[in-house]
Amino acid sequence: MVRYATLSDLPAIRRMAEETYHDSDEYNDFYFSLLWKPERTAVNEQDGQAAAAGQIVDLKIAWQGKEYPTGLLYAATSDKRWKNRGLVKEVAAFLRNDLIEKGCSHAVAFINLKATKPWQSIGFSPAFPLCFQKEDYEETEDVPIRCLNLSDMHLVHQLNRLYENEFGKYAHVVRDAALWQMILTEYAVCGGGTYLALDGDRVTGYCVYEYEDNILQLKECAAETPKLKKAMRMQVMKELGAQSANIWECATPENLDSCVASGIIQRLLPGGIPDFPYEMGYMNLLHV
Repeated sequence: MVRYATLSDLPAIRRMAEETYHDSDEYNDFYFSLLWKPERTAVNEQDGQAAAAGQIVDLKIAWQGKEYPTGLLYAATSDKRWKNRGLVKEVAAFLRNDLIEKGCSHAVAFINLKATKPWQSIGFSPAFPLCFQKEDYEETEDVPIRCLNLSDMHLVHQLNRLYENEFGKYAHVVRDAALWQMILTEYAVCGGGTYLALDGDRVTGYCVYEYEDNILQLKECAAETPKLKKAMRMQVMKELGAQSANIWECATPENLDSCVASGIIQRLLPGGIPDFPYEMGYMNLLHV
């Protein structure tokens, strides 16, 4: 039986998530205290216990001047004793129906693309390509930067201006102040962070980073000019003492062949967001 979660399901869901994703205690504390919502979580109950679960994060996708309500299927997990029985697929179907009833145009998810067949069987397609390239440190024009603090959240409207300028040509997630705060807080509490380039009180660029397997990942960088964007990446490497970093870049006609899909998407309503070219979708940073 698939149903909405209650607060009493939290210990079982957290245990399953820890077994599935092996995230740090800091991240799990952050997620389950600030982001987890039982009313947006589905539980597959077997023999009176939570055997699988998944959550919806409600979003909007902007494309060609319009915004479309969308749901991110997130943190799908199952008890190891119930694996390979299709329980997560049933959770996904339940959440998909939830989105349809609420008039959402699409469901999206991040997924291990080596395991897409079950998702493709219920109508999902690969989407949101990113290119991952190693970049070595080199001397560039010195750019004054500083770390964003959690007390700097009043600056998110300036970050959003840069974000929209950089990624607005793509079908992309609309980031209101609350979503920006969630994203930036998550990176700050999980060993990463955000650097800002400032000209007086004006934010001229930002760069979000984290570490994976002790390798610096520059996850999203936006700036007022391409020259500043490049210089900012170099300055972040210098500040963090890194001789190289993995740069996450959007798909372009020049690098598309070396990009890989970072997620999946399914159209839910005929009148929803129009199908967009594979290379024209962007969802980086959306871990929430």
